[in-house]
Amino acid sequence: MSHVDILNRLRVEADACRDLHRDRTAHIYEKAASEIDRLRAEVERLRADAERYRWLREQDWIDGAISDVHDIDCKDPQTLDAAIDAARREGK
Repeated sequence: MSHVDILNRLRVEADACRDLHRDRTAHIYEKAASEIDRLRAEVERLRADAERYRWLREQDWIDGAISDVHDIDCKDPQTLDAAIDAARREGK
């Protein structure tokens, strides 16, 4: 069963509990579904970071495009992430 199936099942169970006036149980299912949503978003954010890291790891640090970073503010994480993402899109 995929995580989407589990999430949908939790929401169906929450609705069924609510219909049976078991609000406390419904709340537990809703909270679990919300936590799954939050964790999925975190996984996607971490996946993007991991992909950036893998891309950086594979670069030629002496002669490659990554060696020319003098105009990038490496102290600002968002600026650095954007520069890495742009270079990845350009296939550098």
